[in-house]
Formats: sequence, C-alpha cells, structure tokens
Amino acid sequence: MKYLAIAFFWFFSISAYATEIEKISWGTEVWKGYTDKDGSGIYTQILERIFSNAGVEINISYMPFARTLHLVKINKLDFAGGIPRDKTKAKDYIQAKYPIAVNRFVAFFHKETLDKWQGKASLEGRVIVATPHQAEQAGLEEEDVYVVETREQALQMVLNKRAAFFLDNEKVLENIIKENQSAFDPDDYRTEDVGTSGYYMIAPNTERGQAIMDIYEKGTLGLYKSGELNALYSQRGFSTPRIEE
Repeated sequence: MKYLAIAFFWFFSISAYATEIEKISWGTEVWKGYTDKDGSGIYTQILERIFSNAGVEINISYMPFARTLHLVKINKLDFAGGIPRDKTKAKDYIQAKYPIAVNRFVAFFHKETLDKWQGKASLEGRVIVATPHQAEQAGLEEEDVYVVETREQALQMVLNKRAAFFLDNEKVLENIIKENQSAFDPDDYRTEDVGTSGYYMIAPNTERGQAIMDIYEKGTLGLYKSGELNALYSQRGFSTPRIEE
C-alpha cells in the first residue's frame, strides 16, 4: 500500500507539473531532412505538433550535437536527441519510450574496394570513418571506427583512399554525396546496408524533465493512434517507428 501511494503521488505531481510548462528549450544540430532551420525536418514537425497540441512553445537552439547532450545531462537544456536506445538506464537523463525515427545506416566506398558485399563482415580489418556516435547507432563498436568531427572530412578520407568506408545514416549520407558530387564521379562508388537503429529523445532527470517527457510520450501515442504520425513520416519518405503502449 505504501508503494502504491508513492506511485500515485508521483503520477499526479508529474501531471500537475506538466500543466505548468508553457515553454521548453530544445537543442539540436542541423541535419537536412531532420532539423532543417526552415522547420521542414521530420524531428521539427513531430515535436512542434506534439508540444503545440499541449499548449507548449518550443525554443530551438542550433549547436553541435555533443553539446546538446551535455547540456541536457547538466540540466541546462530541456530536450535533445536522438540517440540510440540505452543498454542500461542512465542516471543523468531520461530517455523516451518511443523512437522519434528509425533509420538505415550504410557504408560508402569505392567499387574497387571489394567485389562482393558480405554485410558487416566486409568491414572487418578495414579503416572505417564516421562522425561521433554513428558507429554505435549502426551496431558497431566505437573503437573499430576512426572518428572525425565533420562528414566532409569523412567523405574526403574515402575519396583520398585514407579510409575504405564512410559509415553514416542513409539519408544524411545521400545529402552529403549530392552536395559534394562535383569532387568525384558517383558512378565509381556505391553504398551498402550496415544496419538499422532507432533514435530516442532525452530530457534531464528532474521533475520538470519527467513532466516534459510525459507530454512528449503521450503526444506521440496520440498522433500514432490518430494516424497523423504515419502521415507525417510518409510525406517525408521516412518509415514510421513502431509505437507500442
């Protein structure tokens, strides 16, 4: 009975706190198709719909991704992401129950690098380059990948034959190739599937953070049940994440 009372107190305190939230701060890097500054990205569209339905205004700050995660962990930012599903529960932030996106990861390489693609086995013993956090999201060990700060650096390492593979999110990589195709002949290169990953949003591990996450999760479920969530993803060429109650 004691634990039941505590649970009820926690639930109602969070619900009461949520009604007091009028504005949140969301930090993100600019990713084409996901967080474009013109508001057309899928992350922006989903979050704007969820929080506006709850009467909450979003203030967006654009900054390096690693900084957004750090600021959430020290309670200087309300919302950030997405990151892979945590294997163990984190102490300094709350991770969403539902993914905001599910994406494919691919390897970009010169056609002469290998004759037959054999999945992740083809990557073994080769120099793989990627930006921070991409290896983990693709299901690889971070220590097996040479990490650089920008995707342009990663692309150049493959073009200059300093690395065999450039690993990245499929849609992000498509844009990088389009933006830089004047520097090489795309027909000389190819991409192959490496794995898939879900991206999850995070909030500070505080009463306010829990209330914000509660709004986000309930809003996501509501959009899913209404069919609006699927429409938003489909219109932008994304797969709808699997949402389970």
